[in-house]
Amino acid sequence: MSLEHWNDLLERLEPGMRDEVRAAMTAPDRHYHDARHIGAIWQMHLETGGDPGDQAVLWAAAYHDLILLPGAPRGENEEASARAFERTASRLRLDPALTARAARMIRATGDHLAAEGEDETRFCDLDLAGMASDWECFCENTRRLRREHPAASDAEFRDGRRRFLIGLDRAPRLFRSPRTPASWEPAARANIARDIRLLGARP
Repeated sequence: MSLEHWNDLLERLEPGMRDEVRAAMTAPDRHYHDARHIGAIWQMHLETGGDPGDQAVLWAAAYHDLILLPGAPRGENEEASARAFERTASRLRLDPALTARAARMIRATGDHLAAEGEDETRFCDLDLAGMASDWECFCENTRRLRREHPAASDAEFRDGRRRFLIGLDRAPRLFRSPRTPASWEPAARANIARDIRLLGARP
């Protein structure tokens, strides 16, 4: 569904960005953090009233998962992705204020629930939108995430997944931007609670 939006995003990117983003997001080791995920973020941005001409959101969507090292400590991939974006933006002489705004959104995805600022919370909400998908899609996303961690045993992946979900379940709010559809919160909560039960732990 989101490949159309992935193509739209690519077309809107500066020519000097397209090859870099395309190569990263279509690499054979990408299964969840890939073109579909980037396209889905851009789609949700547009469908929730986002400006299609907002270059900072466009750049943040394109670059926030550019660097993906499975098992890296929290925030490291996002920091590396932000730095890669900043290097490209500097090379292309992009607007400094827009560059800084996009970089803040990218870094915010290192800890979605700690994000501050309207841009940052809204972008993190877009990044977490898959948590509010229907159950079948939610489970497919989990299978795709599992494929991105081939070095982890099934038990290690399940334990990590369970800890992540319990952390989300304990948060007062998952989606914190006033522009995020109200329906996302209960849908995500239901998916998270169901998955925790299936993983053998109570919230």
